[in-house]
Amino acid sequence: MIQTEFQGRESLGVYCRSTDDRCLIPPNVSDSILEEAEDALEVPVDTVTVGGTSILGALTAMNSNGILVADIISERERTRLEDAGLAVGELGGVVNAAGNAVLCNDHGAIVDPRCPSDLLDTIEETLDVPVEIGTVGGVRTPAAASLVTNEGALVHPKATEAEIATVEELLDVASMPGTVNHGSPYVGSGVVANSHGALIGTTTTGPELNRLEDALGYLD
Repeated sequence: MIQTEFQGRESLGVYCRSTDDRCLIPPNVSDSILEEAEDALEVPVDTVTVGGTSILGALTAMNSNGILVADIISERERTRLEDAGLAVGELGGVVNAAGNAVLCNDHGAIVDPRCPSDLLDTIEETLDVPVEIGTVGGVRTPAAASLVTNEGALVHPKATEAEIATVEELLDVASMPGTVNHGSPYVGSGVVANSHGALIGTTTTGPELNRLEDALGYLD
């Protein structure tokens, strides 16, 4: 795990997205960020945009099968993702910020309860996993309030037993409650992680780092 900032900001999950196969980062970032991402996540890093913006993490959700993107994506941007071997599904309306609305790994996906049924079908087809609607910590954007890899999950500290059960059963992981960046419960917005490692904001405390390591299975 590496503590860092993205252009002076600690909400790393808003800007970057990673799986066990690849990491996506906006262009025009420093070489040091690219190197830190490769070192921490142990995967190749691709520089891409969605809708020409830098908030790539907020606008995408991804597993090893495909990527969900906001419907502001350009044809050129979509082609670049498809050329990388990813199935691409577009989300609009209330769930166009896919990185907040869809909590997913290679086993399942939990989606903002406001998501229309036709887009639930898009999510299931693109990610090729079972899909359910749900909240975490009462937050309707489960991926902002949780962080999941294929090995574990860190969830909002106010997550209920029922919410935790859904995370653990559908995503096939153990989970722990926790915070990042000195008390923020929006752990998905604050961290970029995969099964190998994580990029974490510099104000994340020692106890928070220890909990994150334990929750995501880095101590095994």
